[in-house]
Amino acid sequence: GQKMSKNILKIQKMSAGYGEKDVLSDIDLTVEREELHGVIGPNASGKSTLIRAIDRVIEPSRGTIQLEQEEMSRLSKKEIAKKVSVVPQKFSTNYSFSVRNIIKLGRTPHLGPLEVEQEKDLEVVEEVMEMTDTRKLAERPFNELSGGERQRVVIAKALAQQPTLL
Repeated sequence: GQKMSKNILKIQKMSAGYGEKDVLSDIDLTVEREELHGVIGPNASGKSTLIRAIDRVIEPSRGTIQLEQEEMSRLSKKEIAKKVSVVPQKFSTNYSFSVRNIIKLGRTPHLGPLEVEQEKDLEVVEEVMEMTDTRKLAERPFNELSGGERQRVVIAKALAQQPTLL
């Protein structure tokens, strides 16, 4: 049988930026299964640009990004959403969704058109609420939470996606 590669993410000679200006140039990065990486640098050094390129919010101007050996530019937004989850610094909503409903949004990429969550989706939601200690907040409106509580809920939402890359 074919041996499954440990590479989750492979970036080669990637440049990315905004308009004509590349913020990042010639980036090479390999992330393997169960590895944890930190990206550090001063303000405006390209940390968010790197995340945006990986999440396909922006298209690299040069180079390649592969997710599990597949060229990301060939993947649909939905396929990427099933495999990549990003926890943003700030997450806001104008709607007073309950914490449970915010976390349920993490299951959206796994649902078909007009499909509602199945039992397994709701089990995943319960599981991540347990993991992130957010069950006691489940019925509270997200807008009324403290900053730290909101951050835990956004992490729970990302985990509910069951991504390959977080």
